[in-house]
This record gives sequence, C-alpha cells and structure tokens, in this order.
Amino acid sequence: MDRLKTENQCDNVIEIVHVGEECAELLAEIGAATFRETFGELFQPDTLAKYVEATFAPGKLAVSLQKPHNHFYVAYWDGKPAGYMKLKDGSGHESVDTPHPMQLQKIYVQADFQRHGIGRELMNVCLARMEQAVPSAVWLAVLESNAKAVHFYESFGFATVGLTEYRFEDALFRYFVMRREADV
Repeated sequence: MDRLKTENQCDNVIEIVHVGEECAELLAEIGAATFRETFGELFQPDTLAKYVEATFAPGKLAVSLQKPHNHFYVAYWDGKPAGYMKLKDGSGHESVDTPHPMQLQKIYVQADFQRHGIGRELMNVCLARMEQAVPSAVWLAVLESNAKAVHFYESFGFATVGLTEYRFEDALFRYFVMRREADV
C-alpha cells in the first residue's frame, strides 16, 4: 500500500493510504455515512436507503476494488478514518475530449473531519497521480447545487465543461462536469 503522511499547523497527522479489497467494509461505512450527511435531504427516506444499499454494499465495493483501473485512497486523521477517494483510469465523458482521461469518481470527507485539509490532501494525491501516470486530464461530476464543492474544485484549477443528469428512482440530479488538464 502506498502511504502519504502530512502534518497540519496543529500537529495533526493526515495519512492517505492506497487501499485494496481488504478495506471494502471501511469504504462502505465511510461512503454511506458521508453520502447521508451530504445528500440525505435531497432524497425521500426510502429512496435514500435503496441508493445507499445499492452503492455502498461491501460486496459491490470489493468487486470495484479488484478492477485494475480503479484506485481507492483512504484518508486518516490522527489514525481515524476520515474519508476516501476513488479514481478511475480511462473513464471518459462526452464533455471531456481527451485521449487519456481519469475520473475523480468520489471524494468524500465525513462531516466531523471537514475543514482540516483532508479534502485538499486527497486532491493533491489525485493530481500527483494524474501527473505521474498516463492521464492527460482528470474530470469529475459535481452536483450543481453544491456550491462549496464547486468552489473547492475551482480552487484546484477545474473548469466546468458540461452538464449531465443522473436519475435514481424518483430523484433526478443535475451535475456540472468539470475538468482539469495535466500540467505540461
């Protein structure tokens, strides 16, 4: 496992670990909790429960962790799991015209750990991976009403290049598609 440790101004340690299928349960816990915290109010309760069950089932995550084009990183804050990120090599979108795209599919930081630089450290790992690997650009989809996240991505040089929609049962969501090119 690859590990990256940094310390912030208060001597708290942020550790980012590239993980495998042994962490499927942990990713399921973090993903479900963070999704509920962030997006729970946008769903009817039964639809939210179905989405979380379908998306964050440990078995589903274990299968995803086995795929060579998927890369998962867990962020720890002073040894406590605080969030995770999923990168997907070769995943394109119609708004992203680039030969070797990488998708930032998920970046989740639990509410208790936000505003401590964890998201920034996860993004730094994402951008470093883009610069060291084949991808010529990284792209993501962010809920258009999530102004905080849009601003975060813009601060890292991402620009909106399109729109997309996602439907799950009775819920319809609109997303900005954002992209950042590799530094040349």
